[in-house]
Amino acid sequence: ATLPDLGGALRAAAARASAAGLTLVLENEHECNVANAAEARAALDAAGAPALRLIWDPGNAAMLDPGAWHGLGGLETIVHDVAHVHLKDVTPAGEWTRIGDGIVDFRAQLGCLAEAGYDGYLSFETHYARDGSGELATRDCVAALRELL
Repeated sequence: ATLPDLGGALRAAAARASAAGLTLVLENEHECNVANAAEARAALDAAGAPALRLIWDPGNAAMLDPGAWHGLGGLETIVHDVAHVHLKDVTPAGEWTRIGDGIVDFRAQLGCLAEAGYDGYLSFETHYARDGSGELATRDCVAALRELL
């Protein structure tokens, strides 16, 4: 029963955003109603609103159920609706980690996005710390992504 209500609310919000010349974006978040690509696809379909797009966060999708994460995590089903991407990684045990040390295949993720023509931003959203520092952890993630690519 949540999906029809969510779809209606998103459709109304997207219409207001569109009327103001804006695009509404919805991020998948492992602790919310839209946690992974399948749920994002269902929310987009329920809303039926062209002005509604996605913030894709493969780390959040993987965190929902690290043991079940594989491949692109469903990105291929939503890739043309992605307006922004957040980057972080998670271990098989469900802990945040440095990009490249976890279960998200960033080469495959970025390859799928590039193939679909994505030319938007990538935002590092580091949720772990190195030596108590989020800054050091973010620097590690930037360096790791550069190595992966």
